[in-house]
Amino acid sequence: MKAVIKQSPAQSTSLLASLSDKPPEHTPQSSSYRSEAQNFFGGEEKFADALVLYFGGSYNHYRESGELTSNESNYIENYLDACTNQ
Repeated sequence: MKAVIKQSPAQSTSLLASLSDKPPEHTPQSSSYRSEAQNFFGGEEKFADALVLYFGGSYNHYRESGELTSNESNYIENYLDACTNQ
């Protein structure tokens, strides 16, 4: 069960920045977890918006596709696990 944390867009961007400094050990194609996630979601802003939704927030400025899909939720869960368990 994931925690629900209300965050402003600035806090989500800060979370994104703090989680993205890990080495890209899981993928030789990318230079970082952050760049891989940006590619997956279609840009840094859309990735930040996805994080807002993942943590239960509702403010989204760039994302146009609505709620997270199960694939997107799984991606973020794996991203957070990889970034916090190293």
